[in-house]
Amino acid sequence: MQALSRMRLDPRIADSNAFRYGVAVACVVVAHVAQLAIWSLIPPSPHLLFYPAVFLAARLGGRGPGYVATALSTLAIAYGFLPPEGLLAVADPSDALDLAIFFGVGIGISIALGQLRSALRRERDEANRARAAKESTDATWSMVAHDLRQPLNVINLGSSELNRRGTVAPDMEKMLRLIQRSTDRARDLVDHALDAMRAAEGKLVVAPGPCDPGELCAHALDAVALLASGQGVTLESDVATRRAVCCDQPRLEQVLTNLLGNAIKFTPRGGVVSVYVDEVPEGLRFSVRDTGRGIPNEELDAIFTKFWSGGAANNGTGLGLWIACAILEAHGSRLTVESQVGKGTTFAFTLPFDGASRDVKDAASDRGVPPPASFLAS
Repeated sequence: MQALSRMRLDPRIADSNAFRYGVAVACVVVAHVAQLAIWSLIPPSPHLLFYPAVFLAARLGGRGPGYVATALSTLAIAYGFLPPEGLLAVADPSDALDLAIFFGVGIGISIALGQLRSALRRERDEANRARAAKESTDATWSMVAHDLRQPLNVINLGSSELNRRGTVAPDMEKMLRLIQRSTDRARDLVDHALDAMRAAEGKLVVAPGPCDPGELCAHALDAVALLASGQGVTLESDVATRRAVCCDQPRLEQVLTNLLGNAIKFTPRGGVVSVYVDEVPEGLRFSVRDTGRGIPNEELDAIFTKFWSGGAANNGTGLGLWIACAILEAHGSRLTVESQVGKGTTFAFTLPFDGASRDVKDAASDRGVPPPASFLAS
């Protein structure tokens, strides 16, 4: 029965009258033939296989086909399985009562299952409309986001070039820096929107390869150094390994940059934000720790959901942690958190060693770049 319920049919075929009423007739014919075949082997029970026939007809075809199956089954029972057999007549009043009860129950089954089928069809149609609307919205936003990247890049490059040449008046330098920060912020929002759409659709692609964990941390720390300096937060890094890690470097730098940026945002002036890399049996464990305000226990389950912001001002889209989780899941890892209110928070994840068991010098040479120096900033 469950297998029949899960049958995948073209809705246009399943909803056609020919299919629905054809199924009703077929169910009754099969029940009649089957019951004739086993009639001599079972106790007299003329309704035995006709109840399932009515049920299937009503479940697959709705109320009308259920009515048809009930009527045909009643005639088949009276003609072939109640005395006098071979005639559309019932001699025994008790048999007539049983047949009337069967007819009434069949009508009730048809009504109930017909209502269920109609409700399921409405739900299916609503789901299809919602899915079509979502796909249209996602396609529109994806197109807008892609189209926004080019003008933002032009604005950013133009303001950078003007600032580099030093051809603007001193009072315009502050305006140029503001333009650069605003375009960087807008570009980050566009990137987050695109990543969120890809993650929601399961299309977030990663290309793992050998990477130097020290280089990963150094690049991420460079990306947030100005933010940390502006907020009076010290950055520290300790990479206690020389082994290469297997990951998509740009994506993992995105994860680390997001974790470090969040840590800085929630750490008061004079605090410390650190990134550590340690060897564990499963691979390399990356940890981002801060000495900030911490996260209350009741919020820990919510921080990895979309649009969580933690109540901070100027907190952005609230998609950063959610996207970071999606990136790590695409690597076969997961992001964990430990926090104490008033003491700070640690986010951590583990990535496998590079399969060739090379050190960072070999991993860097594969990409044609020298291995970076260790990083310590404050």
